[in-house]
This record gives sequence, structure tokens and C-alpha cells, in this order.
Amino acid sequence: MKKPVSEAEATIETLRRVALGRPDVEEGLSCKGTAIESATFKVNGKAFLFLRPGTAMLKLGASLEDASKLAAEKPSFYKVGSGAWVTIALANPKELSMEVLSRWIAESHTLFATAQKKPTKTRAAKKAE
Repeated sequence: MKKPVSEAEATIETLRRVALGRPDVEEGLSCKGTAIESATFKVNGKAFLFLRPGTAMLKLGASLEDASKLAAEKPSFYKVGSGAWVTIALANPKELSMEVLSRWIAESHTLFATAQKKPTKTRAAKKAE
């Protein structure tokens, strides 16, 4: 018999599907075996979303001000950290807007999908320095 899925687990699965629905996304795992082990979602080799039980973390640009307002109104659900990374508590999914979270995932993906990759130096170029 299959174990019932909690609302928080269902929310994580929904966010996972939203992330994987974006172009050129690769799913991985970071910090394996630690307390902060997270599913990672990358584009251009850069993580734009981290999901772990009870928590989502993503980077924002244009919506950062909105996230800051939500963090002030609901500090137990939203936290804006350094580098424009926003942490969202998923413990009570009914308090969250999936529409907003889906939009934020798209925004975070776009930030990294459109970022220019830094050219890598060849060994010869490094030796010349």
C-alpha cells in the first residue's frame, strides 16, 4: 500500500514539476547526506532552485521587492537573504500562492538561463599569465 502524501510533499512535487517544465533544466542533488541535502534544478550549469523537505530556495530579480514585502508580512514563511536568494517555508502550503511561486521559479530560471557564461581559460592562457 502506498504511503499517503502530505500537503508539503505534494507542494514540493508541484514545484519540482514547474521547474522541470522550464527549458534546458537538469535535476541534481546537492549536499548529499547532510541536513541541507536538496534537490537542485540547474540551467547553464547554475542552480536556480533548491528544494528540500519543508523548504524552497530561489534567486529573484524583479520580484525581490515583492518578496521582501511578503517577508515583512509573513516572516515565518518568507526570508530574503544575501545575493537576492529567497527561502520559502513549505510547512503550511495553504498559506502560499502556487501562482506566485511558479512565477518566481520562472524568474529565477530566466536569471540563470540568460546569464552570459564566463569564458574559460585554456591551460596555455593560464600559463601565459
